[in-house]
Amino acid sequence: MSSKKKKTASVRPFMAKKARQAVVGSPASHMAEPSEISDIKNSYDDLMYESKAFSQTAINALEARARMMGLKPAAAVNAKVLELGCSMGGNIITQALYYPDAEFIGIDLSGRQVAQGNAIIEKMGLKNVRLEEKDILTIDESFGKFDYIIVHGIWSWVPDTVKDKIFSICRNNLTEHGIAYISYNVYPGWKRSEQIREIMLFSSSGMQGESLASRTRKGLDTINVLAEILESDKGFRNNEKLQSMRNVLGKNGYYVAHEYMEAFNDPIYVNGFIEWANRHRLAYIGDTRLSMSFISWMAEHTRERIKALANGDYIAKELYIDILFDSEFRRSLLCRQEEEHNINRDETVPIDIMESLYFRQVMDIDLDKSNTMFSGIREVMSGGEPFRTEDVVANLNRRFPGLAFDRVQINSQLLLQTITGHFAVSSDKGEKVTFEDHKTYVPARFTDYVAAFVEHDAEQFVKPANRYNEGTPSFGYGHLYIMRQLSQPTTKQAVIDAVAENLNIVTTTADGLKFNPPARFYVEQILSELAERHFFARAD
Repeated sequence: MSSKKKKTASVRPFMAKKARQAVVGSPASHMAEPSEISDIKNSYDDLMYESKAFSQTAINALEARARMMGLKPAAAVNAKVLELGCSMGGNIITQALYYPDAEFIGIDLSGRQVAQGNAIIEKMGLKNVRLEEKDILTIDESFGKFDYIIVHGIWSWVPDTVKDKIFSICRNNLTEHGIAYISYNVYPGWKRSEQIREIMLFSSSGMQGESLASRTRKGLDTINVLAEILESDKGFRNNEKLQSMRNVLGKNGYYVAHEYMEAFNDPIYVNGFIEWANRHRLAYIGDTRLSMSFISWMAEHTRERIKALANGDYIAKELYIDILFDSEFRRSLLCRQEEEHNINRDETVPIDIMESLYFRQVMDIDLDKSNTMFSGIREVMSGGEPFRTEDVVANLNRRFPGLAFDRVQINSQLLLQTITGHFAVSSDKGEKVTFEDHKTYVPARFTDYVAAFVEHDAEQFVKPANRYNEGTPSFGYGHLYIMRQLSQPTTKQAVIDAVAENLNIVTTTADGLKFNPPARFYVEQILSELAERHFFARAD
């Protein structure tokens, strides 16, 4: 008995008709002195970095992107996740909330931030996330294996020995099919910011004994004066440099301090990063922003020229993309070297993978209104909820019964919009449950999460987010009060009556006008918000 292997169908982005020689060598070695590690620790203890969620590190998004590239990562729903440099846990706390069967561990050098984060976690009652005060250099294989390792905002800001150790952890502490995420500053774009950093460091060079906050204020004062000169004196007009200065002046002080004033900030060309990772037996998958790894979305004459320059070398292709777009920041995905043969580098995605993923509009998009198939995409995405190819097909079948549709073209358009950043992609949907009398309730873990913000000032330290790890507006006492009314299935009218009797509702418009909405209006608004946040569950 014989069998034939089925050919796997794939798609490329649907495009309108119109529409390995390294340039840098290996980075110079910079060994970490104990005093330098201590300085890094002290800087984060003295000036705590805002701890918030980063959507690019959402494990449902990491899983989806890895699958698109041909890999078979662990399902987000029960993954084991490690974050290096977790601060107060703002990037993993909400992920632990939405994935109660997954396990999250964060480590950070700053004991002050770890203690604060663990106090928040305790208030929330979350049992599947913990933070540890730990030096990255002390982690070895005994620390355990992880399906996902997240390293955001660390790699460029530490000595080379720590960079090496981060790669070593990604190699030795990843599971067989594990995925690592590392963000870092890159050339050539960071050369503009490097000038600002050097000016700020020079202006504060006589203040070594003073706090990071004081040195940062001095540096910003200097940049402000120079920006005013560029703005007022036509003889010094330099719009590009002026814009770079304005960008820095518009940032939060803690961000500027840790981005521009730390002892270490080592941008690198992407080819140097990839080659460094390869030396640790790690394989480069691609950037989480797919347009930084794919050229198939570009105009035909552009992609053909890049292909000719790269001559089949994917590393060269990535470098030329950075040069053309003047990239200054990357978010790279890595896996163990043994998995490299599975990475799909031809910019196609198998149809069965495309049709298993969920898409969600995150940027304005102008789809061809004359294209019937695209109208199906427009209609399903207008609902705001994640959708699959099957949802588009079902929409078209309902509106045009009997008309045959090209699923390849639909999938190709979904891929194109994902590459260009108009759609976010996720490995799962997370059912959006709306309130129903006697049928739905709010599980305690969501109420405890909100209580930490409302009653325990958690927002001073971490920021709330949704199930896609996107930052969201915070909560008011009304949210918490109504959620507590919904700890068991009840009726909307019962909630309205309780709110009318016990709350004085005051709402403010965008331009500062205050008014007292009826209890029914207010409750319905909160119920809609809770549904959008995926806080409701169905009673058994």
